[in-house]
Amino acid sequence: MSGGKNCYPESDVLINKYNIREKELLEKFEIQKVFAKLLGLDVKPTRIAYTYDVGTW
Repeated sequence: MSGGKNCYPESDVLINKYNIREKELLEKFEIQKVFAKLLGLDVKPTRIAYTYDVGTW
């Protein structure tokens, strides 16, 4: 099955910068990356800029 022009040939896995072509492996890798980012925010929440804008709707 082919997933389209944004997927690896003969695959439904999106082309990614880590060149991971196996669906299950890519899914596990993405979960680990997100977990690491969330852990970093838990340790230092100021990594996200605060905005105090109050819009007039």
